[in-house]
Amino acid sequence: MAQAPIATRIESYSAADRSGTLLVAFGDSITHGQISAPWVGHLADRLAASGVHVVNAGLNGNLAWNLVQRLDAVTAADPDFVPILIGTNDVSGTLSPRHEALYRKQQGIPRTPAIDWFTEQYELLLTRLRQETAANIAVIHIPPIGEQLDTEVNERVRAHNVRIDLLAERHGVPVLPLYDRLAARLTPEREKPPYRLDTAAMIRGMLAHRLLGHSWDRISTRRGMELLVDGVHLNDRAGGVVLDLVAEWVEAAR
Repeated sequence: MAQAPIATRIESYSAADRSGTLLVAFGDSITHGQISAPWVGHLADRLAASGVHVVNAGLNGNLAWNLVQRLDAVTAADPDFVPILIGTNDVSGTLSPRHEALYRKQQGIPRTPAIDWFTEQYELLLTRLRQETAANIAVIHIPPIGEQLDTEVNERVRAHNVRIDLLAERHGVPVLPLYDRLAARLTPEREKPPYRLDTAAMIRGMLAHRLLGHSWDRISTRRGMELLVDGVHLNDRAGGVVLDLVAEWVEAAR
């Protein structure tokens, strides 16, 4: 599905609107909200009365490296707030050669995903945003991948989140604890399906949502999940958690 360039989305925010406050939500498909709950759209509705204009700068499949490649469009807009939610695909890319090949083909990444490369790219994001803008920045923890938390993939998610914590401390920016908030909402005794990369399930979920009008909650429930639609993307309940975390951060910072 064609996606409007980020620069185009930001340019649609006219000069007349610049009397307000600009928030650019920066991330991957979980931010983009096409195959995941559209928390950014709900954030725009929630903050509109406060004079905050929200631009969705999420793109499906992005890794931290991709965000660095398109950072110029964000810094040029001189945003007031930039919440960053990135890393799910960075973790996924470390799982197998099949995952890596998918990201090389679809995202044009120049090297094998690894936690050190993720850290390096995230460092560049924060450094440039702090040097080139006066924005309030918040980093959001990577959510669980699959709802079984005692797995290798979620061990990797937690390791990446530790790196995010260290970078946030170095740059003096707040961390929004999405992983912990979602983990706390999972029912421990409930059996959960194992995670596997299933792009077909992602597409089926999107079609069920767009063509049949099924809610993301309904789709995830039918698949035996509580918070994730396909093991990666957020249903409406989980999207509400991100929404609250970001909205409360913005409201406290203004």
